Amino acid sequence: MFWLEGRKLYSAKYGYLTFQIKWVKIQSLNFKTSILPTEKKKERIMHETAKILIAQIIANKKAEIERTDQARQISLKDAQEAEGAMISRYDTFLEEAQYLAGGQNKRLLEARAVLALLESLLQRDTDVSNQISIGSVVIIENIDTGEKKKFLLVFEGAGGGVFSCPSNEDEKISAVSPSSPVGKALFGKGSGEEIECPMLKGAWEISEIQ
Repeated sequence: MFWLEGRKLYSAKYGYLTFQIKWVKIQSLNFKTSILPTEKKKERIMHETAKILIAQIIANKKAEIERTDQARQISLKDAQEAEGAMISRYDTFLEEAQYLAGGQNKRLLEARAVLALLESLLQRDTDVSNQISIGSVVIIENIDTGEKKKFLLVFEGAGGGVFSCPSNEDEKISAVSPSSPVGKALFGKGSGEEIECPMLKGAWEISEIQ
């Protein structure tokens, strides 16, 4: 049995043995390795076209909220004035003003909820390029004629608009929600799949998801 104590090696049989340490400079070493470089996962983010269009929809939604809020304030003012008047002919006007204010308040709340969802979607910057989902820009192609159409899938309450493509003003992109006929046909689908929609004449397939 041997063990090291400082520069002395102790042997149970021979006692302490002294030795010198010599440092050897290694000029070069050649190693074979089976370690392969790790492939960095590619981070995919929302397409730039979708970001620009969603920002436009957000701006439109803010303008809609401002208009609705102004109309609601006018209706509330009219209702308060009619309520303070002690003349019977104002009764019908009071009911109408209160009804309008109530409807406008509901639309205002709904618009603000949609705005919050759109802003959250833009901030998350999630990948929507594998399957069609909210935030996807979809290009479909007519199988027979080769005609192409572009759509942007958005939340309920944010669809219905038609926008110019940021890279080509002559191209139009329609914003559709999942409950719309086109949105139902597209939602959850992948590139290369055929779609059926009563709003689209002929046979169409998904040529690209951005």
